[in-house]
Amino acid sequence: MADALPSGDAPVLLLGVTPELSEIVRPLIAMDWGWDMIGRAWVGNGPDRNVVCADWLTLPLDDHSVRAAIGDACLSILEYPLGLERLIEQLCRAVVPGGRIVLRCFATGEPMPGRDAVRTMAMAGTLGFHQFKLMFNMATVAESGSMNMACPQLLESFNGWFSDRAALSRASGWSLETIAEYDAYHSSPYVHCFPTRSQLTDLVPTDLPVRFVETCGYPGAEYCPLLIIDLP
Repeated sequence: MADALPSGDAPVLLLGVTPELSEIVRPLIAMDWGWDMIGRAWVGNGPDRNVVCADWLTLPLDDHSVRAAIGDACLSILEYPLGLERLIEQLCRAVVPGGRIVLRCFATGEPMPGRDAVRTMAMAGTLGFHQFKLMFNMATVAESGSMNMACPQLLESFNGWFSDRAALSRASGWSLETIAEYDAYHSSPYVHCFPTRSQLTDLVPTDLPVRFVETCGYPGAEYCPLLIIDLP
């Protein structure tokens, strides 16, 4: 992501407070929906790094005030398609001409293994937990026939397919504490969506150049490309 950023003096907008991304460029404005997440994850303000609590869909930024916008999986917690379209519209407004939008996406594969195939891989011990979670969630949403699914529904799907967590732990090699990370979905207000690459491309105005750059070096990277939009 650092390599994809354009040069310039204007700040870069970070959607969310991902610690790793907060370190790659200065000056930086981070923006998250809630102070609870900021309190848990923000690395701290400084002379050229500040955080703002605000709604991404109504960015409190002047037109053409940042040289780039970056974020990790931020599109997946918005309702498809209107939430994603609104965010892209806001980013295009805020980024300077000649700037760039660089977002790591969770993009459903074309084709995508179904839940039964993902369960088989998990029980064979061939998946890491976070790779499994991403693939299982994508398959669950795809098989539901809806583009959007609330987090409690994702937890319900997981519990239905893996009612014996002890057996899953033995087969997969994941600890019960790791598996219990799914339980955070119980009270989560977020709706998840996982568009395909082609569906993501369709959300971008047709006059803007859009491309995907592969990420690598971790399990499941094939589902996590960088979506790059260049502003003319």
